[in-house]
Amino acid sequence: MAERQAEPVQRVEAYCVVPPGQPVPGHVAVGHVISVQPNSHPIVPSFGMPHAEVTVAALKSEWPFPMPCSCCMPNVCSKDQGLCCYACCCTVCAHAEIAEMNDIEGLFKQKEWWKQTAVVCSLWCCIYTVGEVALGLGLCFAPCLCTAYYTQIRDGVKHKYGLPNDEFCGSYTYTTYLPYICGSCCCCLPICPNCNSCAAYQMAYFMKYDAPIKADLGCFCYKAICLPMCSPSEG
Repeated sequence: MAERQAEPVQRVEAYCVVPPGQPVPGHVAVGHVISVQPNSHPIVPSFGMPHAEVTVAALKSEWPFPMPCSCCMPNVCSKDQGLCCYACCCTVCAHAEIAEMNDIEGLFKQKEWWKQTAVVCSLWCCIYTVGEVALGLGLCFAPCLCTAYYTQIRDGVKHKYGLPNDEFCGSYTYTTYLPYICGSCCCCLPICPNCNSCAAYQMAYFMKYDAPIKADLGCFCYKAICLPMCSPSEG
């Protein structure tokens, strides 16, 4: 009688939901899929932003440099001047590219970075216009969209690679992007700290030089303008 061949074992990826502000649970291993609930405050609207679902790539990593004022410190910005320039000039695009690199979906489940950018910019303009016409407070509502979008991306990246909290205030990710809203509401952007670019630069630098699978950004503006003009140097 012929021996019955054993059927191949099918491995099912583990799935875990991580509550806001909580680290990756101890039972989660590399290769597991987690859904990260953004560490935001109820007062900041989420605009229906989907939770970042990422595949864990590392259980513990470190940021290449501190986030606050990273774009303003010469010794940090000079590590990759082209990347720093791109993060400052095209902050939305930089966040969107980082999202696509890590399979983080944007509004309306968009995956490609340019689609995520187009959706965010279009909605920003709509919210600003309606807010100005109805209440004269367009600059109070429109920046909240970027805060919600950036927060879910940064939380996804931190949990995917086991990165520590390095935010403007404690472990609350949304506080990194909150000063920009405060500056917009008070019409004092020049004197309010804008950590949006600093967070984008820190994450992009990590992806380019320190991630388990290193990857550079690919936007035409970055490749054709920022890199040639700024002559970046590694290290």
